[in-house]
Amino acid sequence: MRLLVANIPLPQNRFLVDLNEALAKQVDLVHSHKAFWEMNGDYDVVHLHFPEYLTYEIERAYTEGMPEGLLEELEARL
Repeated sequence: MRLLVANIPLPQNRFLVDLNEALAKQVDLVHSHKAFWEMNGDYDVVHLHFPEYLTYEIERAYTEGMPEGLLEELEARL
């Protein structure tokens, strides 16, 4: 099984690091926001940790809400 974790790199997030490490032992895991946006590759499962972590606009999402059009672009990729 191929799994895409569609996230920007978050090496300080121990949950995501541990999750990826455990899952990589069982499946072909790719952690890449670029692969998601470029629709690069075929995956059985796409894991979206949080939609705002699909871009580097995290700080703005917390103060101003989701970036305009992000959910529509996400839907188009899925």
